[in-house]
Amino acid sequence: MAEDTVTMKIVVDNEAGPGFVAEHGFSLWVEAYGLKILFDTGQGNSAP
Repeated sequence: MAEDTVTMKIVVDNEAGPGFVAEHGFSLWVEAYGLKILFDTGQGNSAP
């Protein structure tokens, strides 16, 4: 990933499509400026 690229991925959400698990809360994986950050307000263990 380039230093000037920002990537955000939703890890957990309270709505999920087929084949995914939904959970009350929200988790977001962010990669930016050489950092990796997990913003997590998830409630359980759906994201190991």
